[in-house]
Amino acid sequence: MSGTSTSYLILCKTLYEIVASIFDYMIDHV
Repeated sequence: MSGTSTSYLILCKTLYEIVASIFDYMIDHV
């Protein structure tokens, strides 16, 4: 169970970083 939640946290962190980079790109290219 702990392994599953760790993977879930890593997935959420990765998705957050991807979304943040997309927003940075959009803001820079308005």
